[in-house]
Amino acid sequence: MNLGEYVNKLNKAFLLKEAVLNKKRNSLRLTIACSKLIPVSQLERAKNDIRELVQSKSHPDVDCSVNFVFYDLLEQIEKHPSVAKQLLDELADCLPTIAHVLRHSNLEMENGKLVLYYPTGAMDLFGYLNVENKINAVLIRRYGIIDGIVSYPSAQLMLPKPVYQETDGYVSGTSKNTVQQEDADLICGKPIKEEPIQMCDLTEVSNRVVVMGSIISFEARPLNKGGTLLLFGLTDKTNSINCKLFLNKGEKGEQIQAAITQCMNSKKTLKVNGRYVFDTFMGEMCLHVADVVKGDRVLREDKAEKKPFRRKLENAGPKPNVPQENIIMGRVFGARIIKMSEVTEESETVTVQGGIISMDVRERKNGGFIVQCYVTDRSNTLPIKLFPKAENKDIIDKLAEIKDGGDWIVVHGKYQRDEF
Repeated sequence: MNLGEYVNKLNKAFLLKEAVLNKKRNSLRLTIACSKLIPVSQLERAKNDIRELVQSKSHPDVDCSVNFVFYDLLEQIEKHPSVAKQLLDELADCLPTIAHVLRHSNLEMENGKLVLYYPTGAMDLFGYLNVENKINAVLIRRYGIIDGIVSYPSAQLMLPKPVYQETDGYVSGTSKNTVQQEDADLICGKPIKEEPIQMCDLTEVSNRVVVMGSIISFEARPLNKGGTLLLFGLTDKTNSINCKLFLNKGEKGEQIQAAITQCMNSKKTLKVNGRYVFDTFMGEMCLHVADVVKGDRVLREDKAEKKPFRRKLENAGPKPNVPQENIIMGRVFGARIIKMSEVTEESETVTVQGGIISMDVRERKNGGFIVQCYVTDRSNTLPIKLFPKAENKDIIDKLAEIKDGGDWIVVHGKYQRDEF
């Protein structure tokens, strides 16, 4: 029996791909292709059996090295979920520091990419140890998977809870009222005890943050493997951010989605905890949400001693006497100002007022600029577009000055669907 037949007899999934004998170094390098995922313990036994065979038959003093190469592993994971679980167990054996987290995680294939969903309780650990890079290194070295994985916290995956001493039905050291209040406000994940920071203070290196704000946009997308991806925007009137929350398929996921939708419809705020990182799929900074709690709606107090003239236009009649320096673009108008919450799809020409919470400026190909602002009057937030000409660049400077100063503006225009 030759070496190739012996390798195939050890395991039907083995195929001797290459055998290189170096006489000068007295070494033999064997490369064996493997068509399925084999546990590391079985691979080690197979290596020892092959070495003993080579040394006992023809090369007693040769230094024999055996290397296994896996192929079609991603296709196996996509077709057989048990292979993904087996791969997680193998990764846990290779990375004992995070073994307990990996064994309570899920590995799935989405759009030809490996995606790891891990418990929210391990979010700090993943960021501190840079776990994603370590897993990718193992996948390349051991299994030949070059593309690697992307990892997201999942609010429905939980680490085993530690055992506490209970007294009268609740954990000793805490009050019953506190536990009941946390359970009533908790939507998913675990209670958030940290104080939120302002969204305007977020940077690219913020990483784990706690913010609180009202929902200004909401979208639910079904995933190919089941479950739902929630995309929603939050604002605290200092800035706005995009948020991502992955929900597994089932009744619990539907309850979380319904609770967030109810908060949006009732104008309640959300307090969220997560990692503020660059999202490769969205191409921008995004908050990967781990914990969600209902927040108390807190409005910013207007403590300015001198109120801007723009706020006094609310009760102005036709053709108000507006100073020329207060006119930023267009002409003076005398229409009644309405709340942004009253603006609907049937509205045509409307007049609203509010503060600018974000502003984006782009140059047009045929000259001029496109200025997109998000303006809020605390009842709702609306996107507004202006198209100043190239010679009117001072309009952009005035808007930026108003945004930085926290003043309000009055806007009059046509409310319609933007195809772009």
